[in-house]
Amino acid sequence: MVVDPESVPVPFSALGRELALSAKAVRAWADDRLARHGSSLATWILLQHAAATDHPPSQSELAGSMSIGGATLVRHLDRLEADGLVRRDTDHRDRRIVRISLTPAGHQHYVELAAIARDIDAELRSLITEREERVFRSVLERMRAHATTTTTETDVA
Repeated sequence: MVVDPESVPVPFSALGRELALSAKAVRAWADDRLARHGSSLATWILLQHAAATDHPPSQSELAGSMSIGGATLVRHLDRLEADGLVRRDTDHRDRRIVRISLTPAGHQHYVELAAIARDIDAELRSLITEREERVFRSVLERMRAHATTTTTETDVA
């Protein structure tokens, strides 16, 4: 049986699919740019979050700010610690807490990656106008807020 493409309904999740595919493509493109400098997007994000606070964040604070699970974070930290980019220290007030800080080599790598990240951001911004960026950010914020506050239970009911 031959199906007329015009008779097939557009999936209701088409916008979500386009968003997911675009995010995946941009992530792969950015990861490739960072790989040319011996790094990755995951490393950049982790170093950026670790460097963003006045005091070394705990592992759980870091995982929370990155929106990843503890086990995923530990794998990244193991690799970065082996590469000499981060250090784990027990909190002097609570020995159950492990704090993450950048080593001097980690800070240098962070500075190098920040320059690459600025170039990536500038290239993406060059594709759209300032007005389009404001609208795009607003739409993304609304979608993220909706996705983080909506539960599957409301869809079932």
